This record gives sequence, structure tokens and C-alpha cells, in this order.
Amino acid sequence: MTRRVAPAPAGVPALEPIAQELYDTKDYPIAGTGTLTFFQNPSALGEIETNMVASGQLPYPQQFHAFGICFEIFPGYTELEAVGNNVSWNREKQKLREKCFLRLTIGSKDYLTLPGCHIPEGMGIAGFSAGDDTVSNYASLTQGIQDIKHAFELTVPQAGKIKPIHIPAQQSFKVEIRWPTPLVLAVPEQPVKIRVYLVGILWREVQ
Repeated sequence: MTRRVAPAPAGVPALEPIAQELYDTKDYPIAGTGTLTFFQNPSALGEIETNMVASGQLPYPQQFHAFGICFEIFPGYTELEAVGNNVSWNREKQKLREKCFLRLTIGSKDYLTLPGCHIPEGMGIAGFSAGDDTVSNYASLTQGIQDIKHAFELTVPQAGKIKPIHIPAQQSFKVEIRWPTPLVLAVPEQPVKIRVYLVGILWREVQ
């Protein structure tokens, strides 16, 4: 699936596009919780858990065009404890997805509210090339993100083109996963990790 990104953001320093997801990871406690909020804080563990460098926003002049969203759930037990636990863990994991809903908020507006079981887990990207990035023609990813697999698409058709969701620089945004009835985990011996991905194009300053 060939996609063309919206023109480069205007009124800011010259920007270049790169194929870079935004991602963030949180712990779901064994005793359960009602809400996990993502993309709010950098992590002391750095890139292993998140690539956020500012709290709840992208630093100026970075901007983001979101094409899709997905989230993954990782078990909390050790490798030795995993033996014989796969079936039980798969049931727990399925319950975590079925009993929650996900909400994407940018500024004061909600852009997606959907049960967790409808949000795919994991994704793959195929194809990326930079097109003409002259000032007159802006930047165009003529190949673009050709195939976003296993991600819920956030794009909408507009005037014959595919329009992604735009997250401007220094604009607050967050993803919440909520469990109206917190689920107590029966299998893992440690908190479960949940990672959310915003799939898209990161615009960064040309160096």
C-alpha cells in the first residue's frame, strides 16, 4: 500500500522525514490497575522502554505524522517460570486485551477510542524512500510506508490522498489504556509490560 505523507510542516526550521515510530512502555501490576498512560515521561531505562525525550510532547521543532497504532503485551515471569506457563499466559494476555479500551488524545481532542481487542499486536514496515524535498515541492515520501501490518490505521482519505494524524511540536498528546474493572493477574510473578507504538513519520530538524 503506497502512501504519500502530507507536506512538510511550514513556519518552522527546515525538517527532514524519517521512518521512526514513537513508542512507550509501562508496567501493568499483578494486582491490576484501572489506567496506564503512555508518552508522558522519558524513562530512566532510556530507549529500551521509550524514545520520548520530553514529557507528553515532542521537542521543538520535531513533529509527527501518525499512520497507525498498535500495542504489545509481554509476560512478567522469568525464562524458567515460562516452562509450562505458555497456555495460561496466553489466556491472561487475551483477557488483558479483551477487558480494556484504548484512547488516543492530542491536545484536548480524542482521535481514537476503541476496545483493546480491535487494536493489533505488533507491526511490520516495508519500504521507505525520500522523494523531492526541495523548498518549492516540500518533502514527499513517494514510496512511503507501503505496508503497515498488524496496526490499526489512523489515516483518513481526503481529496484523493491519504491524510495522517498530525502531532505538532510541543503539542500535548497521550495514549491511555483503561480497564473499567482492573484484572488481577494469575500467572506472572512480576508486573506485565505493555508497549504502545505510534507508527508513522518523524519530522526532525535538518542538521
